[in-house]
Amino acid sequence: MEHAGSVLYELTDHQWNTLIPFFPPNGRRGKQWKDHRVVIDGILGILSDGGRWRNLPERFGPWKTIYERFRRWSQARLWDVLLDELQLRDIRRGRINGELRAVDASVIRAHQSAAGASKTVIPVGEPVDHALGRSQGGFGTKVHLIAAIEEEQVLPLAVIVSPGQQHETQQLIPLAEAVAIKGMSPEKLAGDKTCSAKWIREYLLTHGVEPVIPHQKNEPGRRGPFDRESYRWRNLIERVFDRLKWFRRVAARYEKLTIHYAGMLNLAILYRFFL
Repeated sequence: MEHAGSVLYELTDHQWNTLIPFFPPNGRRGKQWKDHRVVIDGILGILSDGGRWRNLPERFGPWKTIYERFRRWSQARLWDVLLDELQLRDIRRGRINGELRAVDASVIRAHQSAAGASKTVIPVGEPVDHALGRSQGGFGTKVHLIAAIEEEQVLPLAVIVSPGQQHETQQLIPLAEAVAIKGMSPEKLAGDKTCSAKWIREYLLTHGVEPVIPHQKNEPGRRGPFDRESYRWRNLIERVFDRLKWFRRVAARYEKLTIHYAGMLNLAILYRFFL
């Protein structure tokens, strides 16, 4: 459901029925399913509106309950598990093929509330720098994304969050490895000129992946085949960022912890592309 003005997204019955198997009951018949759905709707409200947790409408229940469950689920990597399972479902349905993948990155400005995370109490998996850094665009985070592309269809497969000043090439191989682990390695990988480096091309070719990356003008040894037809579809990954940034908690980083921002990001991907 979308509300006029400040947009709040809520699960439809079909979307909730897709998620039910991943949420266990608490022993009171029929009770917990409703609670989980209301909690997720509340999290979607924060994700889309970008407001403070304590300003959640009363219909979602106590804001602390919504926040604590989001925090717990994010630190348990629940959103990652859901994304993996729904991607496997789409592979079985033939929605994700093995031909073309594309990579891209986008800088996300950090809100002032994102600073000040504890330096002593750090959850498991949380980077020491909290994936925050200063780039030409200011203080923020960089989101690295790899997506499956088939003609006019695009599906995000994996994301990595890094400090804002980190170059895109530094996460290209980890992204390729992330989809390989899921059994979704492509025949071709498309990236823009910022990804043009000899070591990247060698890595891809060694792993049986054809680089679809244009050479930079000043790059030495500019030669070899270039699949222009496949490359023209690369721009679809930029539309992924456009769709995700409709969620204010993706377009700007409010969370102090990287694992919480990544939780918001993965929930946005689930809602936009897989539910």
